[in-house]
This record gives sequence, C-alpha cells and structure tokens, in this order.
Amino acid sequence: MNRSKKKNPTIRFLIRSFIGLLLFSIAVFTLLGIYMNRQSRKTIHEIGEIYMSGMNKQMSRHFKSVIKLRFDQMDGLVSVVSSKNHNKKSLYKELVYRAKVRDFNYLAICSNEGNFETLYGDPIHPINPKPFVKSLKRGERRVAVGVDSAGKNVVLFGIQADYPMQNGEKCIGLTAAVPLDYITDFLSLENEGDLMYYHIIRPDGTFVIRNPNTELWGYFDLLQKQHKSAEKTLSSDNSLREFDTALKDNKEYSAVIKGSKEDRQIYSMPLPYSEWHLITVMPYSILDETINSLSFQRLVITLLACVSILISLVWIFFRYFFITRVQLQELDKAQQKALKASKAKSEFLANMSHDIRTPMNAITGMTAIATAHIDDPKQVKNCLRKIALSSRHLLGLINDVLDMSKIESGKLTLTAEQISLREVVDGIVSIMQPQTKAKQQSFDVHIENIFTENVWCDGIRLNQILLNLLSNATKYTPEKGSIRLFISEENSPRGEDYVRLHINVRDNGIGMSPEFLKKIYQSYSRADGTRTRKTEGAGLGMAITKYIVDAMDGTIDVQSEPNKGTEFHIKLDFEKAPALNVNMVLPSWNMLIVDDDKSLCQTAANTLRSMGIKTDWTLSGNRAMEMIMEHHRKRTDYQIILLDWKLPDMNGLPP
Repeated sequence: MNRSKKKNPTIRFLIRSFIGLLLFSIAVFTLLGIYMNRQSRKTIHEIGEIYMSGMNKQMSRHFKSVIKLRFDQMDGLVSVVSSKNHNKKSLYKELVYRAKVRDFNYLAICSNEGNFETLYGDPIHPINPKPFVKSLKRGERRVAVGVDSAGKNVVLFGIQADYPMQNGEKCIGLTAAVPLDYITDFLSLENEGDLMYYHIIRPDGTFVIRNPNTELWGYFDLLQKQHKSAEKTLSSDNSLREFDTALKDNKEYSAVIKGSKEDRQIYSMPLPYSEWHLITVMPYSILDETINSLSFQRLVITLLACVSILISLVWIFFRYFFITRVQLQELDKAQQKALKASKAKSEFLANMSHDIRTPMNAITGMTAIATAHIDDPKQVKNCLRKIALSSRHLLGLINDVLDMSKIESGKLTLTAEQISLREVVDGIVSIMQPQTKAKQQSFDVHIENIFTENVWCDGIRLNQILLNLLSNATKYTPEKGSIRLFISEENSPRGEDYVRLHINVRDNGIGMSPEFLKKIYQSYSRADGTRTRKTEGAGLGMAITKYIVDAMDGTIDVQSEPNKGTEFHIKLDFEKAPALNVNMVLPSWNMLIVDDDKSLCQTAANTLRSMGIKTDWTLSGNRAMEMIMEHHRKRTDYQIILLDWKLPDMNGLPP
C-alpha cells in the first residue's frame, strides 16, 4: 500500500505533464490554425480584389473599344452627310440611309431643350435624359439607355451635330440606337457557369443591365434607398455609404459582403462615355472550399514539420560539408593558377629584354649609318624614317604591357580614323624586313583584289595586329625559313558601305602543339620546350591581338602543326572611307624594261622618262642580266624591272 501511494504522485505528475503538454500542443496548433485561416482568407480576399480589378479593367477596355466603334460609325455618318444641305427631305433621307447601312435601329435629332425629332425607327427617349442632353451640349460623346414606344430598352449613342430640325429648334446632337442586347451580348454579362457575374448600374443604384442572379438584389435595393435618403442614416452598413459615395464621385470601389450562406466580393468601376458603373460579383463558394481544404492540409503539414526540419538539418550539414570540400578544391586550383600566372609574369619580365633589343639595335644601327652619311640628306632621311619606325615598334612593346593592363581592367578602347591600307602595309614591311633579313628568311607580301584602299579603322591597333602576327612568325621560324603575308578583299555582309578584309600570315616554323593551341590567347602564354627558350617573346601579343580583333567585331582562326608551320586567318569588316587627295611625287628611280617587242620598249621608255624616271631597255633576257650586274657593280641598282615573263632566250617558266 505504501509503495502504491509513493508511485501515485509520480504517475499523476507524468499524466498531468502529458495532458498539459497535449493541451498546450492543441492550443498552439489551434491558435496557429486560426491565425493561418485568417491570413488565408485575407490573402484570398486580396487576390480576389486584384483578379476582379483586372477583369473589370479588361471588360472596361472591351466596352470602350466596342462603344468607340459605334461612335466612329456616327462620326463617319456626320462627316459624309453635310449639314449645309438646305433640302431637309433629301438631308434626312441621306442620314437615314447612312444609319441603316451602319445597322442602327433608330435615328433622331436632339434639340437644345432636350426634344428628340425621330428620323428613323420608333420614337425613343433616354430614361435619364438630363445627363445625356447636358453631355451633348458640351460637345461630348455619350451613351445611355432609352426606351421605345413598345417599352423595350435600347442603347442610345449621341454625338454633337448641327443638322436643321423640322420644328425650327436648334440642333445640338445626332442620336442613334441599337437594342440593349447589343451590350449584353458582346460583354457576355449573362453567361452562366462563370466564376463571376456582372451588373451595370447608374449612380443612383438603378440597373442598366441586371444579371439574372438574384443573390444581391436586396443589397442593391438598400443601395437605392441609401441614395434617396436625405439623412444618409438609413443603413448602419458602412459599405453601403461608401459604395454610394464612390458611385457619385465616379470612383472604383471594392468590398466583401457577408451573406447568409457565403461571402461575396464586389468590385465597381466607372465605364467610359457614360454615367454607368460595371459591377463585378464573385461568390466565395469555390474559395471557401479551398480555405477549408487548407485547414486539413495545415494539420498534416504541422505534424510533418518536425521530421522535415530534422531531415533538412541533416541535408544542410552534408550540403555544407560538400560545399566546403568543393571550395577547398577551387581554392587549391586558384592557388595553382596564381602560381602559374606569377611564373608566367616572371618569365615575361625576363624575356622582355629580347623584344626590346630588336628595335633598339635598329635604332642604334640606323643612327650609326646616318652619322656616317651625314652629308647625304637622302640617306639620312631614310635612316631617320627607319629610326622613327623602330621607335614606334619599341614604344609598341612597352605599350603591350599597358595594353594588357587596360584589357584586364576593361579600359582598352578603339578609335576610328581614316587610314590607308597601303601605308599600313608599307610600314609593316619596313619594320619586318630588317628582322627577316637578319635571319635570312624570305618575306613575301601578296596583295589580291584590294579595290578599297582607304577605310575607317583604328590604324594603331590594326598595325599592332599585323606586327604581333608577323613578329611571332619571324621569332618562331628558323633561319632561311619562309614567311608570307596575304591580304585580300571581298564584299562585306554588312552592306555596300563596308568591305571585308582577309589577312593571312603563314610560316613554315616550329608550329604549335594542340595543347598549346587551347591556351594561345591567354596572357603571358608561350609554348614551352627547348625550341622556344631562346626565342624572343613576352607572351602578351596573342592575348592582345585576340582582344583587338574581338573589339573590331572580327574573327581570328589558327591552324598549326609542330615542325610544319602556323597560319593565322583574320577577317575584319571596315567601313569604306573616301580617297585621300595626295600629291604624288615620283622618286628618281632606275628602271629596266625587258621585252622582245622593240616598239613597246621604246614607247614605254619614252613615257617613263617624261615622268622623270631613268629608264633603260633591252630585247634579250641574257643582256638584261648583264645590265643588272653592271649597274650593281656601279651601285646604281635598278629599283624596278619590268620583265616579260616569256622571252625567246629566257623565260620565267619553271623547267
């Protein structure tokens, strides 16, 4: 007994604790359900208001477009039938004819006093004539509801007009009408089975069009009584007073009306060209079912919340572990990339001297030559020109570093200027020839189908592209190798004002591996290996070239094979520029003409001599070779040789 008594308090404590926890849980879940239910209803009401507002605006726009079509028909009628016709019978006949063509069932003229003179159809008068006549006096378009002699409702359309009247009164407008079903049909106001239904009412609460649904007729009856009440105290319902005020002020209005079975939400919006208001009514039966179903769903969701939270925490832990591991791997890759970049930049600084040495040697050499020939202005001028070109090249090398910095910061821009492609090629040839001669390389330039010499382009950047490609070709081509520059032109897909330029740089050098081709346009990139360790290059040229080509909306392609050579193909579209006016001054050239036609040689020689060119000619290829050697010994070499490709004793055909 004593032991049982000792257990009782513990058992009671456990039972009370369990019941207390259960009641607490029930209370919490109940309050949570009530709160969520209220929030759901509030949210649904807000969504319903937004949905109804959108539907009303859409219906209003539809109403406006259809009514405007009728008004445009009446405007067309007035514009066609002139009021200056003094023959009233003929005038009225024409008006009636035009009205029938436009499917109007009624036509009348309205006087300043509000009297209607019927021209066609049964006599019809507006149900509420004062606002209608007042609008016509102001020159406004107006739509209203009228009634004919048979008691049928019709839709009246009134516009300003000044046609003569039979009774001699002043005319203020023309009125036409169609059956009321015209509005009901095109607005689909009486469709059954829709989520919402519609009414059209006047500011006093009376109906223009009443939907067959009778659920809220009592509410609209109270609205009419509220409007007629002078004291405005007939109803204690604030929604009625607010609704009545909104109708008078021609404003939109929305409210939820409590019903015996279900709530209903109404939305009012004024319609254009009239005093009418479109009333949208949405029953909440479907929404209530949705709200009730949500209550059960919330219970299930709450019970599953704890399990979901536990599972989420476990998932978050493993996700965090995975993300951390990936971040560490990415950090390691970034560190390796940074080390490679640092190594590349170190190699860049070490190799920069090689690129600088070439133009510096040219400057030093040309300076020495100019000093030795100080009394020869022509030679000095030529040396100074080459010094200037080499200086620009040296400056370009220094600018590569600055350009790369601008590219990485996104500040490198292009400047459009009018340039001559011929001058660009001449400058490139002048710079590259000393480099190719130093390595005993053949440097051939092929210009094909170039009809547009002057274009709009950034000449400095175009020159930079050519220098980068040709310098790389010279660097990575062994001695006595071959370097070729091909430039051709074709029509641009951009139109007649543009020209597409093809630039091909080909060499038979060491080539590149497929692995290096994947990173050729990366900064500070150079092919690794013993083949390139003694080659000049900072590794910036191709990265800069790729960026400039992309900035010019061009393309660059490369094909290379180790030990066979490399070919770059660039396509650029330039805007054509007008030809530059340049005074051509021919230098004092020595020229040799070789042809087996004596008359042709004499004529050509005389013409060239008249232009200031020293010209010799011969009919024999062997004699031509003797003359060339003789002038070479005298240091008066021929600058130009005009040679017939096929001579009797010698020709230019391969054996």
